[in-house]
Amino acid sequence: MQKIAIVTSGHPPFDERIFYKFGRTLAKKGYTVSIICSTKKTDTVEDTMHIIGFDGENINKREKISKLSAEIEKFNPEVIICCEPLTILAARKASISVSQKIKIFYDITEWYPENVSFKMKGLKKIFSYILLFLFNIYSSNLADVLIFGEKLKKKRYQYIAPIKKKHIIEYYPVLEFFQYSPPLFDGKTFTIAFTGLITVDRGILNILKTVELLAERNPNVKIRLKLIGKYTNLPEDEMIIKKINSLTKVLVEIIDWVGYKDFSAQFTDVDLCLDLREKNFIYNNSLPIKLFDYLACGKPVIYSNIKAIREELDFTKFGYLVEPSAAESIVSKIEKYIENPNLLREHSTNARFAAENYFNWEKVEGKLIKLIKEN
Repeated sequence: MQKIAIVTSGHPPFDERIFYKFGRTLAKKGYTVSIICSTKKTDTVEDTMHIIGFDGENINKREKISKLSAEIEKFNPEVIICCEPLTILAARKASISVSQKIKIFYDITEWYPENVSFKMKGLKKIFSYILLFLFNIYSSNLADVLIFGEKLKKKRYQYIAPIKKKHIIEYYPVLEFFQYSPPLFDGKTFTIAFTGLITVDRGILNILKTVELLAERNPNVKIRLKLIGKYTNLPEDEMIIKKINSLTKVLVEIIDWVGYKDFSAQFTDVDLCLDLREKNFIYNNSLPIKLFDYLACGKPVIYSNIKAIREELDFTKFGYLVEPSAAESIVSKIEKYIENPNLLREHSTNARFAAENYFNWEKVEGKLIKLIKEN
């Protein structure tokens, strides 16, 4: 049976798509799988997969490519799934070194180079974008097959890598790890959850403003906000913490990042999931992975009205799309659930139904196996 390496320079080895979806599916089908990363020093075996990695944070790109390539050569795979443009160079280097053709798949889950260049400012941002965009064209055309998690990201590569084979394998959750837990709202306590990085662009200030207004307008209901995630060590952290501490009418609970297997257990006491991210280029054109996780837990959802969601889902059966800064309008939507618990339960049932019948990894994992076999 073929050996398959999954190589990443930007994700942790136990990333949900890398380990729990691609890795576990391939291993269960009998492939010999190794996850190779430059994001963590590790050497272990989990679910029959060898996970090997080094900490590449303080080394230059040339050295990182060489070290990744060396690990690939040791494993000697027939297929390599690359998760970033840089890893494609490592895969090609390894392929040349061992003097054999290795099939290279490029799994594109990020807007590159926007995810790098947009963090910069001024001329540096412009020059970085141009150089990295050209690098993206070069590296993506070195791959044999391009994989996407959603339609919008695929469109760019129709132009910059027109002759490459392209396939969509969705972000849907592994349903075996997601237990259905209907809302527990009893007319007294209403619990809202947000998961992710606690940052301004991810919408934390919009969320805090919304729950504060909700509590003011509904003094007879205890509003609880559950933040599952982490701060990012940015200068804005202090301002966000101060704002959270100023909320006197909302009970805020902050829970550290949890592993993929434990994710759904955090939602047994949650009535509604809320995500009010900014509508910048990246977020407006990216389908949120956590959205499908919320549906699998059976949670009604309120999300920013972003293009990626509108093009993929009929949202009306399990939640609302809103303008992220329109607190009054968002509160009115949440009050529909508070005033009508039957609607809350209906949207919860619909969410789980959608996950069980359409939006789960078990429905799409066959695409991955077919892709490997046919290429």
